[in-house]
Amino acid sequence: MAIRKVGIYIKRNKPEAGALARQLLTSVRRRGLEALVPEPEAAMYRLDSGRPTEEVFAESDLLVVLGGDGTLLAAARLLGGRQTPILGVNLGAMGFMTEIRQEELDEALDLTLLGKARIVERMRLAADFHSGGEVIPYVVLNDVVVTKSALARIFDLRITVDDKYMNTLRADGLIVATPTGSTAYNLSAGGPIMHPQTKGLVITPICPHMMTNRPIVVPSTVKIEFELLEDAPVYVTFDGQEGHEMHEGDRIVAAACDKPVLMIKSPSRTYFEVLRQKLHYGAR
Repeated sequence: MAIRKVGIYIKRNKPEAGALARQLLTSVRRRGLEALVPEPEAAMYRLDSGRPTEEVFAESDLLVVLGGDGTLLAAARLLGGRQTPILGVNLGAMGFMTEIRQEELDEALDLTLLGKARIVERMRLAADFHSGGEVIPYVVLNDVVVTKSALARIFDLRITVDDKYMNTLRADGLIVATPTGSTAYNLSAGGPIMHPQTKGLVITPICPHMMTNRPIVVPSTVKIEFELLEDAPVYVTFDGQEGHEMHEGDRIVAAACDKPVLMIKSPSRTYFEVLRQKLHYGAR
């Protein structure tokens, strides 16, 4: 695919992001390409390539994300189902998904333009929230999380997989995560690390009432459904960025999305190196 337009999505309220964006604008134009920046970020950082956000995500042949993992999650959501490669440059604290270092940006950009960059597919999860006769669709890269409010007691969720009853979970909450999301909230809740290319999803209870309720990995071909069985202060969040209060009878139906996110990988590090560097995996 020929790259003619480069979208630049920038973490807000981070001065170093604005400085890097200016350098990137110069670099993109020097290569004879058009740079597109969403108007809110262009105004914030006084950049001269401001376009309506919808146009940036619709027209870009390549999307460069300057920020952290949260910024990348937001960018993936704004892309919708478009198969636009994302080059994530780490300006955050963790940078597990935005693994390109600032000093690697020019090299990664050149490799991408030459068609030599390593691009991997990351599975996404399509999740429909059913509430009061309304269905609200979401697509997430990391996870869907159902959790209680700060003062609420534990609650019951009925879980089915491919319309077959799995169990009724009594817990503080539940996480359904993609392999990419396995190193996020899922990992903190005691779930397993899944290699990003694994064809599976992980269902992880949050502080279950019974210790026999353990995380379980299921194939990516299944449909997962969970229903709230009581009216309690419970919320569902999608990639930690959008959410709704849940009521008795509300349910979420989730399955792997047929349109993955395309991510450009670091030219100098493997996935296991990132695990060791970012999560201190295997450290003694």
